[in-house]
Amino acid sequence: MCEFSANALVRVEVGSGEKQEFQAKISCGGGGVLSVTFTSPKELEGLSVRWSDGFEMSYLGLELQSEKMDFLPAESFPRVLRQVVMNLPQNGELVSFEGDVARYRLSCDNVECTVETDGNGYITQISAEEIKLAIELYY
Repeated sequence: MCEFSANALVRVEVGSGEKQEFQAKISCGGGGVLSVTFTSPKELEGLSVRWSDGFEMSYLGLELQSEKMDFLPAESFPRVLRQVVMNLPQNGELVSFEGDVARYRLSCDNVECTVETDGNGYITQISAEEIKLAIELYY
């Protein structure tokens, strides 16, 4: 698993066709620790999701912990992100390489994702058309 810190802009369309956008800080460290902390909109600010030996979620002083790693739905932004980070190096299929941009295809819990990386190998975009999810990462 790679180590990085990034800001993310996430766009998703929910069941009613309503488009939502939010921002988060993402960090991935040694030992398989991945954390996502939402920074906007205001209603989600401070919501934190973390995977290490298990799953943890906290918001406004409330905490949830589980040994089950895949606690969130397969279609959720944090779970798709975790699946990409954990599985891209081993299971990503290189689709194209132009300039410094590599494009991969990857199945994340049966959700088909397209992933782009920059010249340093950092993930810059994740998209999953079937669940109308787009994630942009900024380093």
